[in-house]
Amino acid sequence: MKVRLLIFMALLWGWTSCSRDEEIPRGIIGREEMSAILLDMQMASTFNESYRPGSGPSDPTQRNEQVKIYYRQILELHHTDKEAFLKSYAFYEAHPNEMQHLYQRMKKEIDRKSAFEDSLRMKQERMRRQMKGEYSQPLKGKDFLMLYQSVADSIPRQHYRIFRPLGADSTQAAAP
Repeated sequence: MKVRLLIFMALLWGWTSCSRDEEIPRGIIGREEMSAILLDMQMASTFNESYRPGSGPSDPTQRNEQVKIYYRQILELHHTDKEAFLKSYAFYEAHPNEMQHLYQRMKKEIDRKSAFEDSLRMKQERMRRQMKGEYSQPLKGKDFLMLYQSVADSIPRQHYRIFRPLGADSTQAAAP
C-alpha cells in the first residue's frame, strides 16, 4: 500500500512539475501577445533604421529617440506599459525554452505574411501579363478579386501615418 502511494505521489509530482513549465505566471504577458509586441518592435526598429534622406531624423540620437516613441506607441496599442513589458521580457529571458517559443511564433507570422505578399505579387504579374495578352486563361473568383483590390490599393491617395513623428505628443491620436 505504501509503495503504491509513493509511486502515485512521485507521478503526481512529476506531472505537476512538467505542467508548471508550460504555464505563464500571473502578471506576465502571454506568449501570443508578447510575440506580437516583439515583432512590432522589431518592425518599428527596422523601419526607423531604413529611413531615406529627408523622410526621418538623420542624427543617430534623434533616431534613438524616435524608436523609443515607436516602442511606447506599440505598448499602447497592445494595452500594456513599460514596466509590465520589462517584467515579462525578464521572465522570458530567464526561460530560454519560452523565449524560443516566442521566436518560433514570430517566425511563423513573418512567414505567413511573406507567403501572402509573394502570392499577391505573382497574381499581379499574372494580371499584368493577361492585360498584355500573354495569357489565354482569364482570372476567376478570388484571384480576380485579390488582383482588383491590389490594383485599387495602388492608386495614389492620402497616406496615414502609422507612427507619430519625433516630438509629437503621445496622447494625441495620429492625424491623417
